[in-house]
Amino acid sequence: MSVFDPSAVIAAAEGIFGDSGIYTPPLPAVGPVAVAVIARREDSDFAIGPGRAIARRGLFEVRASYFEGKPDPVRGGVLTITSGAGIGESWKIEVTPEKLDPDRLVWTWRCGPA
Repeated sequence: MSVFDPSAVIAAAEGIFGDSGIYTPPLPAVGPVAVAVIARREDSDFAIGPGRAIARRGLFEVRASYFEGKPDPVRGGVLTITSGAGIGESWKIEVTPEKLDPDRLVWTWRCGPA
């Protein structure tokens, strides 16, 4: 009998698709946290008067284990990508982070450019 370990699947996906980054909370008393993220960058468009505007958005998935013993990530925190396709990009968390997976192993961050 085999036991399915969702954290092993998350670690494998992170190893294949993940980028390294630094999460910096908005509170000065709390230090930065090194993380690996799986990024999905997307554009959203919306009407402004007679025209349309395009806003750059990012959806990032981060393993919850990076925050064990540390404060949870919060709205207003900044993620800076330090390796991978988006190296040097900074993203600000715009919506309160959520754990959407059934086992609550992954934070989902909805971000805009910082």
